[in-house]
Amino acid sequence: MIQKIELQRRISYVEATQAARVGKRTKETLKPIIEKVSSLIADREPPSTETLCRWLRFYDEAGRDARALVPATKARGNRKRRFLVDAPKKVI
Repeated sequence: MIQKIELQRRISYVEATQAARVGKRTKETLKPIIEKVSSLIADREPPSTETLCRWLRFYDEAGRDARALVPATKARGNRKRRFLVDAPKKVI
């Protein structure tokens, strides 16, 4: 459910940028779009211009497929230690 909400949020920013037909993706061209979309969708933490550029790159490289914008937090890997730090060593 959280992934769906985040996907809709990302699509809002990407589609607004695509609709604006921005030539070069710079801070000056993306910042007004981010501010406009964040106020429309009441986003408390809008993405940075770098993050929006990354989303746009993923979206374009995937042939404008929205699945490229789905957060991949489950694919990040193991965050727990594999071995005990203070385990006693066996002496043979």
